[in-house]
Amino acid sequence: MLTRSVLVVALAVLLVSGCGSDDEEEGAGEPKPTGGSFEAADVPFTFQYPRGFEQVDEPTEGEVLATVTPTPDDLENGLKIRVAAETELPFVSYAAEIRSQFEEQLATEVTQREETRGALDLGILEWRKSYVESDLGDEKSVRIHSTNFFFQGGGKTWHLECLSSQDHRSSIDRACQQAIGSIQFPTS
Repeated sequence: MLTRSVLVVALAVLLVSGCGSDDEEEGAGEPKPTGGSFEAADVPFTFQYPRGFEQVDEPTEGEVLATVTPTPDDLENGLKIRVAAETELPFVSYAAEIRSQFEEQLATEVTQREETRGALDLGILEWRKSYVESDLGDEKSVRIHSTNFFFQGGGKTWHLECLSSQDHRSSIDRACQQAIGSIQFPTS
């Protein structure tokens, strides 16, 4: 059965969005084509990510196993790796349910599509949400964008979420494309 943590995490991001830093300027620390290699003991695949990002393994038994981010303490920006199901499931078997839950709980439209990149079949759910953040009387409009990639491998269904606020969208997009394009499962 597909874990429902996807929705809980999405709502948590919206609720704690004030935890990010406003110190980052657009274009500051832009990732370069080379950087690091994602590897985690509880994740059977690897991928490449840009310079300027760092891998943060989650220390708890939470749903997010690891994050690759330019801003480690900022919950709004990064690539988040989760197990979506303990078995390999075809995207079509759960996509409508997750899409409907996203739309209901986030009150926003979710687009759905499928792509193949190399040998990787991807199911993709994407949404955007705007809200107003208030800090000591100052209000700021925040736009969150989430592209959720679902794929199979290593006996499980995986979820790689590329989540960003408007200030980091271009760098997260580049990191996400690099990661998706370089995912490798070990060969037997």
